[in-house]
Amino acid sequence: LVRLYRGLDQPDMEKMALRQLLEADPADLDARERMVELTLPRGDGEALAETIEHYFEQCDSDGQWQRAVDFLRKLADEHPSHTLVQKFLVRALGNTSDTSEQARRLATLVDDLEKRNEIEEALPHLRELIALQPAESKWRDQLTRFLLRLERAPEAAAHLVQCALHLLRTADHDEAEKLLLQAVELDSEAPGAHRGLADICIVRGRDEEAISHLLDHAQSLVAAEKFNEALDVLT
Repeated sequence: LVRLYRGLDQPDMEKMALRQLLEADPADLDARERMVELTLPRGDGEALAETIEHYFEQCDSDGQWQRAVDFLRKLADEHPSHTLVQKFLVRALGNTSDTSEQARRLATLVDDLEKRNEIEEALPHLRELIALQPAESKWRDQLTRFLLRLERAPEAAAHLVQCALHLLRTADHDEAEKLLLQAVELDSEAPGAHRGLADICIVRGRDEEAISHLLDHAQSLVAAEKFNEALDVLT
């Protein structure tokens, strides 16, 4: 029946036949992929998401994530502006070892969402991209820009502090200091910013600056009612 209705170009009847087929054999990945293909043109995001989720569940059960990647890659290439397909492709890639394509697809997804002015929607995908490629400063800068567009300056400052601490672990003091100063400019009480600046100043022999930053750090701890930690800094 599925082949018959497909040959007659009757998608609604074909979907009905596919549902019957999947009731009899839920593990039929060919049928599940065809259901996705038939649901995609309808423009119903919720129905498409549900259909792909069912497909993913079966792929996970069968250990067929590479098949899911191949299938969704084909759909994504056929429908490059369909962000939902791109999102599911990124999820599927996360279950494989192909981090390079995952990063590339994430970057495309983030750019597409930015063009649609869906900045809030882009944030978690951009954070995934940063986790995959922490050394890429352009993703860090893009996240800072997104947070500022959303008027979330304290969160942008906290993000810069975390990036700076990562750089300090690699002894990149110049870039770390630059980021920490940006963080302080955005939020004068950004947790950890003055402490990081003090450490850099101590390493570079700028003792007076270090003391100033330590005092600012202690003041922020007092404001947060972390009195014992503030005493440790001052002593």
